[in-house]
Amino acid sequence: MLLSLGLLVLWIAAWGLPAMRVAGQAQLEREAISTLRRIQWAEGRYREETGAWGTIRQLAGADPVDGATLGGSLLPTVGVELHGQVLFHEGYCFRIDVQEDGYGAWAWPHAPGATLVACIGPTGDPVLTPLEAHGCEGGPPPSACGKGAPHPP
Repeated sequence: MLLSLGLLVLWIAAWGLPAMRVAGQAQLEREAISTLRRIQWAEGRYREETGAWGTIRQLAGADPVDGATLGGSLLPTVGVELHGQVLFHEGYCFRIDVQEDGYGAWAWPHAPGATLVACIGPTGDPVLTPLEAHGCEGGPPPSACGKGAPHPP
Protein backbone atom coordinates (compact mmCIF):
# COMPACT_ATOMS: atom_id res chain seq x y z
CA MET A 1 0.00 0.00 0.00
CA LEU A 2 2.75 2.45 0.98
CA LEU A 3 4.76 1.45 -2.09
CA SER A 4 1.72 2.07 -4.31
CA LEU A 5 1.22 5.51 -2.77
CA GLY A 6 4.88 6.31 -3.30
CA LEU A 7 4.70 5.22 -6.95
CA LEU A 8 1.60 7.35 -7.44
CA VAL A 9 3.37 10.41 -6.02
CA LEU A 10 6.37 9.80 -8.31
CA TRP A 11 4.09 9.37 -11.32
CA ILE A 12 2.26 12.62 -10.57
CA ALA A 13 5.55 14.47 -10.14
CA ALA A 14 6.95 13.04 -13.38
CA TRP A 15 3.91 13.22 -15.65
CA GLY A 16 0.95 14.84 -13.96
CA LEU A 17 2.45 18.18 -12.95
CA PRO A 18 4.09 18.91 -16.32
CA ALA A 19 0.83 17.99 -18.09
CA MET A 20 -1.12 20.33 -15.79
CA ARG A 21 1.40 23.10 -16.47
CA VAL A 22 1.02 22.64 -20.24
CA ALA A 23 -2.79 22.62 -19.95
CA GLY A 24 -2.68 25.80 -17.85
CA GLN A 25 -0.41 27.50 -20.39
CA ALA A 26 -2.73 26.49 -23.23
CA GLN A 27 -5.64 28.10 -21.36
CA LEU A 28 -3.67 31.35 -20.92
CA GLU A 29 -2.85 31.35 -24.63
CA ARG A 30 -6.55 30.90 -25.52
CA GLU A 31 -7.38 33.84 -23.22
CA ALA A 32 -4.69 35.96 -24.95
CA ILE A 33 -6.16 35.21 -28.39
CA SER A 34 -9.64 35.97 -27.05
CA THR A 35 -8.44 39.32 -25.67
CA LEU A 36 -6.83 40.17 -29.05
CA ARG A 37 -10.16 39.50 -30.74
CA ARG A 38 -11.86 41.73 -28.15
CA ILE A 39 -9.33 44.49 -28.93
CA GLN A 40 -10.13 44.10 -32.64
CA TRP A 41 -13.85 44.49 -31.87
CA ALA A 42 -13.17 47.49 -29.59
CA GLU A 43 -11.08 49.19 -32.28
CA GLY A 44 -13.95 48.82 -34.75
CA ARG A 45 -16.40 50.34 -32.31
CA TYR A 46 -13.97 53.13 -31.40
CA ARG A 47 -13.38 53.93 -35.07
CA GLU A 48 -17.15 54.09 -35.73
CA GLU A 49 -17.51 56.66 -32.93
CA THR A 50 -14.39 58.76 -33.50
CA GLY A 51 -13.14 58.13 -37.05
CA ALA A 52 -9.72 57.19 -35.63
CA TRP A 53 -7.96 54.16 -34.19
CA GLY A 54 -7.63 54.12 -30.40
CA THR A 55 -4.72 53.53 -28.07
CA ILE A 56 -4.94 50.87 -25.39
CA ARG A 57 -5.56 53.61 -22.82
CA GLN A 58 -8.42 55.09 -24.84
CA LEU A 59 -10.06 51.70 -25.37
CA ALA A 60 -9.69 50.98 -21.65
CA GLY A 61 -11.41 54.27 -20.80
CA ALA A 62 -8.32 55.69 -19.05
CA ASP A 63 -7.72 58.58 -21.50
CA PRO A 64 -10.37 61.02 -22.69
CA VAL A 65 -11.87 60.62 -26.14
CA ASP A 66 -12.78 63.80 -28.03
CA GLY A 67 -16.23 63.72 -29.60
CA ALA A 68 -17.09 60.16 -28.62
CA THR A 69 -19.75 58.71 -26.36
CA LEU A 70 -18.16 55.37 -25.56
CA GLY A 71 -19.26 55.38 -21.94
CA GLY A 72 -16.42 53.51 -20.27
CA SER A 73 -14.03 50.73 -21.13
CA LEU A 74 -14.40 48.68 -24.30
CA LEU A 75 -11.91 46.14 -22.94
CA PRO A 76 -12.09 43.61 -20.10
CA THR A 77 -11.89 45.28 -16.70
CA VAL A 78 -11.76 42.35 -14.26
CA GLY A 79 -8.21 41.31 -13.39
CA VAL A 80 -6.73 44.00 -15.64
CA GLU A 81 -3.84 46.32 -14.86
CA LEU A 82 -2.92 49.27 -17.06
CA HIS A 83 0.71 50.45 -17.00
CA GLY A 84 1.41 53.28 -19.42
CA GLN A 85 0.49 51.99 -22.89
CA VAL A 86 0.50 48.31 -21.81
CA LEU A 87 -2.45 46.36 -20.45
CA PHE A 88 -1.74 43.29 -18.28
CA HIS A 89 -4.43 40.58 -18.27
CA GLU A 90 -4.39 36.82 -17.53
CA GLY A 91 -0.59 36.48 -17.64
CA TYR A 92 -0.17 38.38 -20.90
CA CYS A 93 0.81 41.91 -21.86
CA PHE A 94 -1.14 43.77 -24.56
CA ARG A 95 -0.17 46.87 -26.53
CA ILE A 96 -1.69 48.67 -29.51
CA ASP A 97 0.58 50.36 -32.04
CA VAL A 98 -1.58 52.90 -33.90
CA GLN A 99 -0.56 53.82 -37.45
CA GLU A 100 -2.24 56.02 -40.06
CA ASP A 101 -3.61 53.06 -42.01
CA GLY A 102 -4.55 50.85 -39.07
CA TYR A 103 -3.07 49.36 -35.94
CA GLY A 104 -1.27 46.32 -34.64
CA ALA A 105 -2.45 44.90 -31.33
CA TRP A 106 0.13 42.69 -29.60
CA ALA A 107 -0.08 39.94 -26.97
CA TRP A 108 3.06 38.53 -25.37
CA PRO A 109 3.70 36.60 -22.16
CA HIS A 110 4.57 38.34 -18.94
CA ALA A 111 6.72 35.48 -17.61
CA PRO A 112 9.51 33.56 -19.35
CA GLY A 113 8.60 30.07 -20.50
CA ALA A 114 5.36 30.93 -22.29
CA THR A 115 5.69 30.82 -26.04
CA LEU A 116 2.74 32.59 -27.68
CA VAL A 117 3.51 36.00 -29.16
CA ALA A 118 0.71 37.17 -31.43
CA CYS A 119 -0.74 40.27 -33.05
CA ILE A 120 -3.92 41.26 -34.83
CA GLY A 121 -4.86 44.14 -37.08
CA PRO A 122 -8.13 45.70 -38.24
CA THR A 123 -9.11 42.62 -40.27
CA GLY A 124 -8.32 38.95 -40.19
CA ASP A 125 -7.23 36.50 -37.55
CA PRO A 126 -4.48 36.79 -34.95
CA VAL A 127 -1.01 36.15 -36.38
CA LEU A 128 1.58 34.15 -34.48
CA THR A 129 5.11 35.49 -34.71
CA PRO A 130 8.50 33.88 -34.21
CA LEU A 131 9.52 36.76 -31.95
CA GLU A 132 10.53 36.09 -28.37
CA ALA A 133 9.32 38.56 -25.80
CA HIS A 134 8.35 38.46 -22.16
CA GLY A 135 7.82 41.02 -19.45
CA CYS A 136 5.52 43.99 -19.90
CA GLU A 137 8.37 46.52 -19.95
CA GLY A 138 9.49 45.63 -23.47
CA GLY A 139 7.55 43.73 -26.04
CA PRO A 140 7.75 43.15 -29.76
CA PRO A 141 8.88 45.97 -32.05
CA PRO A 142 5.97 48.03 -33.43
CA SER A 143 6.68 47.37 -37.11
CA ALA A 144 6.77 43.56 -36.73
CA CYS A 145 3.00 42.90 -36.62
CA GLY A 146 1.86 40.66 -39.44
CA LYS A 147 5.16 38.84 -40.06
CA GLY A 148 4.04 35.38 -38.97
CA ALA A 149 1.48 32.67 -39.66
CA PRO A 150 -2.27 32.94 -38.99
CA HIS A 151 -3.39 31.42 -35.72
CA PRO A 152 -5.50 28.32 -36.20
CA PRO A 153 -9.20 28.88 -35.35
